Amino acid sequence: MLVALPPVLLGLSLSATYLLAAMRGQVVIGGPTPVEQGPSIDQMAAIMVGVALLTAGALAAMSLAITGRRRLPLGAHTWTASAAIGILAALSIAADDVPYLMSPLLDTVVGLSVLLLLVFAIGVAGWLDVLLGGLAGLSAAMAISLLLVFAASAAPFRRLDIAMLACALGFVFGALVARFARSRPRARWIWLAIGTLLNLGTLANIEDVVLRKWRLTHSQTGPAWILPAGMVAMMVFGLVLGLVARTFRRRRA
Repeated sequence: MLVALPPVLLGLSLSATYLLAAMRGQVVIGGPTPVEQGPSIDQMAAIMVGVALLTAGALAAMSLAITGRRRLPLGAHTWTASAAIGILAALSIAADDVPYLMSPLLDTVVGLSVLLLLVFAIGVAGWLDVLLGGLAGLSAAMAISLLLVFAASAAPFRRLDIAMLACALGFVFGALVARFARSRPRARWIWLAIGTLLNLGTLANIEDVVLRKWRLTHSQTGPAWILPAGMVAMMVFGLVLGLVARTFRRRRA
């Protein structure tokens, strides 16, 4: 449960406000919902609570690794990825209605630093074990998928009905990670493949339902492959580094 909890918490924290709005009948299903510009106080509170929980969980998992087992436990890789993406989500939402939070340079430095730490964490996982690298990369891709689903609520899309699905998708991702943790090493490759297809399928649906129509309407002709390529690179990075590390250890032995 601890290994599978991060995507569940992230999905809940992202969609909490819109789930409450849907219960009050304030969400349009199948089209944009007319809402005020900028994040609401409830929305920011939900995001910050989720980020605080995820960050605390990541720090707790790493502390246990250092003081107890002297290595990162399995759950640390999923917590770290979700905490990093959650922090980026909070920063993005906080800066939604202002030019910048601190300064253009500092905002860029903070964002890049969080991304570099995430890449470093995936690299460490891959160096320890190829399957751990796959899990770390997959966890980061899952968090990005949840963030993309939530991003459908931003202007000019305002698809709050799609943003609410981050909650359900978080539970699906959590179940997949739980199956990965319970499976034998050979079966874990199957769950990694299923998770990869699920992430790419999520991205393809967001592209088809939300982004493509908007780009055609506003004559946006930028390449649509950059985001899926980045997601695949993140998922593959840990696996590739793990295979390199395994080959290196065999040669040394």
